[in-house]
Amino acid sequence: MTSEATSPESAPAAIVEKGKSPSIVWIVPIVAALIGGWLWFDTVANRGPAITISFATGDGLEAGKTKLKYKSMDVGVVDSITFTADMTNVVAHATMEKSAENLLTDGAQFWVVRPRLGATGISGLDTLIAGPYISVSKGTGAPAEAFVGLEEIPPNPEDRPGTRITLVAESLGSISSGAPVYYHGIPVGEIQGHKLTEDMQSVEITAFVWEPQDQLLNSTSRFWNVSGIDVEMGADGMNISVESLEALLAGGVEFESSRDADGTKIANDQRFKLYGDQREMRSDVVHQVSVTYITYFEGNARGLDVGAPLTFMGIKVGEVSKVNLQFDDTVEQIRVMVTLVIEPENIGGVEGARSDERARAALDQMIDKGLRAQLQTGSLITGELLVELDFHPDEPAKLFGHDSHPEIPSIPSALEGLTEKVDRVLAKLESLPLESLLANADGLVQDIQSLVSDVDKQVAPVSDSLQRTLGNADATLESARQAMDAVNLALAPDSAIRYDLSTALEELAAAMRSVRILAGYLERHPDALLFGKSSSGGRK
Repeated sequence: MTSEATSPESAPAAIVEKGKSPSIVWIVPIVAALIGGWLWFDTVANRGPAITISFATGDGLEAGKTKLKYKSMDVGVVDSITFTADMTNVVAHATMEKSAENLLTDGAQFWVVRPRLGATGISGLDTLIAGPYISVSKGTGAPAEAFVGLEEIPPNPEDRPGTRITLVAESLGSISSGAPVYYHGIPVGEIQGHKLTEDMQSVEITAFVWEPQDQLLNSTSRFWNVSGIDVEMGADGMNISVESLEALLAGGVEFESSRDADGTKIANDQRFKLYGDQREMRSDVVHQVSVTYITYFEGNARGLDVGAPLTFMGIKVGEVSKVNLQFDDTVEQIRVMVTLVIEPENIGGVEGARSDERARAALDQMIDKGLRAQLQTGSLITGELLVELDFHPDEPAKLFGHDSHPEIPSIPSALEGLTEKVDRVLAKLESLPLESLLANADGLVQDIQSLVSDVDKQVAPVSDSLQRTLGNADATLESARQAMDAVNLALAPDSAIRYDLSTALEELAAAMRSVRILAGYLERHPDALLFGKSSSGGRK
């Protein structure tokens, strides 16, 4: 075996390989790390303070999902939910964005927005898809990190400008938070809340009137309840009024203001009386610019109530403010005393009578000319009465006297006048000796009946005698006719004796016919001998 030496030329050449570049798969985690680092930095850089919000319940809250919003923009998120140490409340731990730091003051408010079905409508419909969220309302004060959440939406959460007032009422009725405040039927504000007064005798209702409608408020403003359906039946008939469907469901308040120079601008939290309805408000206004008179009625005043209309020739000029009884010990008689409240400006001739003296002077002059008060029926359905003023100069003024107020004379109602006339007729009838008159009349009738009976008995023979006489007269008349015929043959046609005999015979025949008619009539009406013959053929 031969071995050959290996030469450098025959040795294989060395192969030099370049180093491999990093794999592309490393690019993804590097980029992800960079993005994560940037997100972490951005989160840390923009993270706001952590806060806690205490709620009565955790209804609608969910950790990591429930957002905090201000003006519908996200400003934070709930990180976790825990209980308080005494387990009475739920605490939501939230992280706010850095841009929302100026919202976190002592006056800030938080509440959960969720779907709500109330009298004022449906709210929070947007939470049906995205879920409930916590709404934030900006406040003032020192910075804070712990808050107590509200269970209800606070009044005026958007800080809408306007004027806040306080209404004082005897009872709340059906007015609820969020109910509208109306002016001439147009919503210009809302009810924000209510509470009892310190003495627990009334209710204070907080109302808010938006700008610029709050310029309508002044010292002359008057408010009344327009909740539900107002059904009123009185002397004016039946009145049904409904402000709006919203007021029917949630209640509501309406107001009006005088635009005169008397009204002055008001400040926040000005207090006003809340009347039960518009009629009560009008009545109070009437009493403030009116004059009071008294009138008395001696008849039944059933159906006359407080608030009944006072009309003058059919036009309402006031109302009845009081109805009571008064005993007059001098004559031992009870009368109905009615207090009348009159608006002078509604009566012609009294316009502009701002003072009591001028108004009373004008009304007293009318009374001297015959102004009288009278009860009249206002409604046939309800039986309500009203007081009507009108001129009756023929009726004398009957006054009973009153110390505190002037008096308007009254006259009986139409029914009372008719009743008095009937009473007078009945009194006259009672004064007559009816029993003796009836007894005498009964005796007279019996006497007449007896007399007629006797006449009947006597007429029958007379009638028979007349009939026999008539028979004999007829026979005699027939003989006379025969004799006349014989004489006529002997006398000339133009003889005067012949004419006289013919005339006498005809008169005799006529007399016999009258006697025959009389006899027949007496047979049918024997009482004609007593009463005579009437034009109708009967008794007179």
